Amino acid sequence: MIVAIFFGIVLVVSWSFSVASFGKKTVRDAETSLRFGAIGDFEYGTRKKVGNKLVSLAPSELEKVVNYYNAEWHPVFVVEMGDMVESSGVKQAKALDQFRFIDSVFRKVNARTEYVLGNHDLRSLSKEEVRGVLGLSDNHRFFDEGEWRFVIMDTNFDRKSDGAARGPHHYVSGFVPESEFVWLEQALDTDRPVILISHHPLYAGGKLTDNYKEVIEFLDRYPNIVLAISGHDPSFRFVEKDGIAHLTVDNLANIDSVGSFATLDARYNRLTKKARVLIEHYGPTRETKEAVRVISGKRAWWVNTLERLSLL
Repeated sequence: MIVAIFFGIVLVVSWSFSVASFGKKTVRDAETSLRFGAIGDFEYGTRKKVGNKLVSLAPSELEKVVNYYNAEWHPVFVVEMGDMVESSGVKQAKALDQFRFIDSVFRKVNARTEYVLGNHDLRSLSKEEVRGVLGLSDNHRFFDEGEWRFVIMDTNFDRKSDGAARGPHHYVSGFVPESEFVWLEQALDTDRPVILISHHPLYAGGKLTDNYKEVIEFLDRYPNIVLAISGHDPSFRFVEKDGIAHLTVDNLANIDSVGSFATLDARYNRLTKKARVLIEHYGPTRETKEAVRVISGKRAWWVNTLERLSLL
């Protein structure tokens, strides 16, 4: 009798371990991975130096990044974070030529190229002209890739002119007008985990959008936003605010950050609803960061059970 009970206990324990092991494997296999890249402001120009920007180095440094993506990272897409050209004191025709040249280097990447409008892009050109030279249909857009939604917003508006587009005379800081908030409501209407992309930093950086407090309050309504990526600021930054991680990718040709770029691996588990983005930042300094957020949604009871038993 005692032997029978012993073997019964052994069988139950063995079965429990098998079920737990099977459950862990099922959860592990439910995680998807999506690789993409982000490059901070190219700031290309033909002069050797503009302020703290080594603008003529942009093509050669961009070539190096493109080669790394093609040979090592193999992303689905790569996004440039705005300010493709520096354009200070550059006339319209020359600015267009500079756009075409630096974009021809960028498009050597073996992946889809995505674009964010930057303030320097608008120093000599209008938004319509920038869209024309890059073949863009709009100033902002959103798209679904894998399990994720990516939202590319436009922060180039003038606070003092009721949300009019930034121009050559008042073009530096960012602002999000009511019209962009209305569009964001549509773009963020999804159950997918979201990565938000803008030129001007929304929270992480020393050069935030003029109305960043209003922006942060707005974003707090969307618990599925995992990461906000920006450029503009010539420093690598990573901070968290109200569940959202904010990443600033520093400038490609800035004197203190020459050659900077980032690789990002967006992972999402359909069973646990856990979204995480593994970030590797390259340049003069190497940084590894991770953005994590659990997306609201119903989970299977057995997933909750395994989690309570600390088996996941």
